[in-house]
Amino acid sequence: MILYLLLFGISDPEPWQWPIDTQYGVTATFGEFRGDHYHMGLDFSTNGVEGQTVQAAQSGSVYRLRAQAHGYGRAVYIAHKDGYISVYAHLAAFGPRLQQAIREKGYDPDSFFGTLALNLPVQTDETLAFSGESGAGLPHFHFEVRRGENLAVNPSTLPFPRLTYSSQPRIFSVRLVPLTPTSRVNGCAWPIWIDREQEVSFVGAIGVEVNAATLGPRGSRLGPAQVQVQGPQLAHWKPKGISFDVYQSAGHVFNQAFSGFGPTQYVYRFDSVCGDSPLPDQRLLASIQSPGEWIISAEDAFGRSDSWRLAFRAEVEPSLSQNLPRLSAVQPGSLGLLPWLDHIFGLAQADGTLRSPAQALGLQAQTPFGLPVQEGELRWTQAGDTAVWQVFALRSAGIRTLGPFLLRQTQDFPATVAALLQPPDPKIQSDILVFVSPVLRFGWDGFLVSGMQISARSSEKYVGLYVWAENRQKWVYWGDPASPSGVDVDYLAPLVLAADLSDPVVGKPYIHHYFAGKRRMIPVKDQGSGIDAKALSVTSKGQPVPFSYDADRDAIVLALEQAFPLLVQVKDRAGRTVEVMLKGP
Repeated sequence: MILYLLLFGISDPEPWQWPIDTQYGVTATFGEFRGDHYHMGLDFSTNGVEGQTVQAAQSGSVYRLRAQAHGYGRAVYIAHKDGYISVYAHLAAFGPRLQQAIREKGYDPDSFFGTLALNLPVQTDETLAFSGESGAGLPHFHFEVRRGENLAVNPSTLPFPRLTYSSQPRIFSVRLVPLTPTSRVNGCAWPIWIDREQEVSFVGAIGVEVNAATLGPRGSRLGPAQVQVQGPQLAHWKPKGISFDVYQSAGHVFNQAFSGFGPTQYVYRFDSVCGDSPLPDQRLLASIQSPGEWIISAEDAFGRSDSWRLAFRAEVEPSLSQNLPRLSAVQPGSLGLLPWLDHIFGLAQADGTLRSPAQALGLQAQTPFGLPVQEGELRWTQAGDTAVWQVFALRSAGIRTLGPFLLRQTQDFPATVAALLQPPDPKIQSDILVFVSPVLRFGWDGFLVSGMQISARSSEKYVGLYVWAENRQKWVYWGDPASPSGVDVDYLAPLVLAADLSDPVVGKPYIHHYFAGKRRMIPVKDQGSGIDAKALSVTSKGQPVPFSYDADRDAIVLALEQAFPLLVQVKDRAGRTVEVMLKGP
């Protein structure tokens, strides 16, 4: 062996380099929440501009190019030795050698030509491409490393140069979740958010959800490198690699009802109620059932961390708290009702009687109560006024009518889940939406479901199905409830039918400087259901005008030399349409 090494030497692995100037920091980390999927690489800031030079992270061979209007936009794929692949996405333009190779294949390098196979060796010192904003997002650079085609690898696990940017991990809140109808957290039978260093009493089995992020450059919120719950049991999320086979399993790591953007929230779940995690880098708690001290921590890529110390103590007598949470989009009147698991919990604000088909209960003011869910009506009568809430028990597959909603469920739930129809608050977004149904609220916000569709019909015009975005505190359009297949529901969250009152708006044209050159922009916005990009139309003297749509800038993009006047037709997703004649820039 020694003779072999003397004769042939030792072949050191080729070092990795970051493919772009990293001085502006990272804007997204590996494994972050992206709705129903994970972020599979790193995003680097380009300081809000296009045209930063991109180089290969390691020498190799460009074997694929893509250029499409959506997704990764313009992207380069390089094969390296040892089975690694690197991906460079959202590019403004390809480098000189790649452009020449594209032309030799008979394509325009500035067009969206689709997918092109190549076999072009590249070195780390040549200009591979230029950063941009093609596909999705404003100017930034997306970078991935894969082991083969199917496994995305966290670049921080490879020997890249150490990144330097300001960051500080933060745990913003912790949500404790009762997992059975008899579980209690500080006397509550429903989930509660707790404060740092707060002593917690509990009985039964409870789960943990952690709202955490790393505060990055310029106020950005990044996904932590690790989130951990440590006590008699250990649970953690520390993604090193994610297979594209489980690319859309983000709901097993994040509570989708509480995670999202505007502002950014990452709520990590650490119970196995929604099924075992398909990822080896996530270890879950079955539940917390033993009292003691627990440490919850979040750590960034540099080893900095934030931690909470929770003192869990067992509670002798379970009770119901009077602090019944109220969804801000629901107006409960004098009776607050909350579905959780297979129970309906309530709190009477004044004397009265709660009547259901099975039983009648006299209620004392300010006394909370809990009832096992029984399908039927709950009637609350006070001073001659009667409000009606409809209650449903969801578990088995089938087709069910829930008030104005038709629910198709192809798979059984693992346990019974309560559903409640209750009045919406008409003051919420009253200048944009008018509600035409009760709020359909489920007994487990964020609970993962599979094979569920909801449809509905209304005599009102411009009606859509809206979901409550907890982090944004607003109703967000989710789909057309009158479509033949309905709207797919992959997690439980409050839903309502609402008519869009807001017409789309066409703004004044302006000039924008893309890397490829100047373009004329026509702003188009809608506050209600949002712009239907497929229904946009621009004509001049009755003839169609070529254009593209920049969803990130909410604008129609035209060639700079385009002549006026122009007739612009804009439609929102609820069906409201406007036509505007633009006579000049």
